[in-house]
This record gives sequence, C-alpha cells and structure tokens, in this order.
Amino acid sequence: DNVVAMWRDMSGNHNDAVRDENFELAKMPGSELVPRYVAAGAINGKPCIRWDKGNRFQKDSTTGQYPATGDGGFIFPILKGIRTMFFVEYRDPAAFGGHHQRFTIGYTEWGVRYNAETHPGHHSTDFIWGQGYAGASVRQGATFLNGEMVDGTTTNMLRTPYVLSTLLAYPIRLCYIAEDRYYRLPGSQDGRSWFGDIAEILLYDRVLQDAERYAVEEYLLKKYAISRSPNSRMPAPLQADPEAGVPT
Repeated sequence: DNVVAMWRDMSGNHNDAVRDENFELAKMPGSELVPRYVAAGAINGKPCIRWDKGNRFQKDSTTGQYPATGDGGFIFPILKGIRTMFFVEYRDPAAFGGHHQRFTIGYTEWGVRYNAETHPGHHSTDFIWGQGYAGASVRQGATFLNGEMVDGTTTNMLRTPYVLSTLLAYPIRLCYIAEDRYYRLPGSQDGRSWFGDIAEILLYDRVLQDAERYAVEEYLLKKYAISRSPNSRMPAPLQADPEAGVPT
C-alpha cells in the first residue's frame, strides 16, 4: 500500500522525517495505511505523500471525548532558527469547515516545551493561520499564496493545489509534519492532522530576499503547473555583493 516510513531530506543534511510512532493513532486499526506515497498525486500528477483517512475517529456522543486525533505524521530532528518556509500542498475538500485544524508543520518536545507558532485556521474557519493561536513569528512575518502577499489570518486556504511561502519575523523551531503539538493522544480533538497531499516542504535558516523567494516560488509553481496569482509582484533584482562579486 506504499506506506511511508521515512521521508528523506534531500538537502544532504540528513534531517530525515520518520513516522511518529508515539502518535497513538499509529496503534489503531487501519493506521498502517497512512500516510502513503502516491506516484501521481492531485498536484499536477506529481509524486506526493497523502493523508486520506481524515476524521475516522469522531466524537463519542456519550463521553464527549475524541478517541484519537486523525492520521499520524512524521517527526524529524529539531531544526532551530528556521526563518523561511515553502509548502506545496493540496487540501482535501473534506478538510474544510468544522473544527478542522489541519496542521502541516510544527514543534514539540514531550515534557519539555512546545509552541503553536504555525497554528492554522481554527474554530470553523479555513484561514491559513489561526488568528488567536499562530505565533508572532508568523503573524508579524510575510505570507504569500501562489506568489501573492496575503494576510494569512484572514485569507482562506485554497481548494486547489497551491504554493505557500512564509517569511518568519523571528526564528522558530520545527520537528514534526502533519500533527499538532501534544494533541496526538486519545481524548484530544479530531481534525488536527493534515488531510490531503503534500508534495514538497522547503525550510531555510535565513530570511530569503524577495528575489530569492520569488525564484523559489517560480520554480515550484512551474514544476507543479500552478498559476501564479495575478496580484503577485515581481521584486527588484538581487543586489550584488561588491566583495564577492555575486548576488546576495
């Protein structure tokens, strides 16, 4: 069934992401089916990782509890000082509306600390970032949807494939994909795991210049046949470093 046990880091830094076996759903019936590798996904028919089980575990009407949180994700070595993020995604139509907080990426250390810097829209909204939950690094940074600068706390996630770019105002830590912090145990709310396709995630430990960000977006948009937003603005060319003689 093309089950993915490891998502390799292609940068050469060996920050491979492995399936999170601490996630309680990994022990539930059928969990061995997710996430899966799909050779021809919903994003221009390109390979992707797919979470397609959605909210298999609904709220118990008797106890009011949620037996699990959705589909499990991946964990990778803690990356510190992340300043720029790119995501190529397609969110399943069933993942919109309701209490569906579809996390793409985040950070937690069990029993030590965690943060909600990358908290998505919540409480029946489909905003890119949660208004009352996403951290200052995201809210005070810059978010681009298919190249267009948007306010991620008031802009809905697209229902078609997209490239999401974020320049963070402050450095953050990251260590997991498709899960929400400590909400990975029985008794938590559902809908907090990613539901859809993720083709690529790019992380940088510095804030990319506008021209650099634009170039990365252009590469990803063309690769996945996604149209750049008509409101996207082409930035000024990179400035040359007179000592090195190369763009910076």
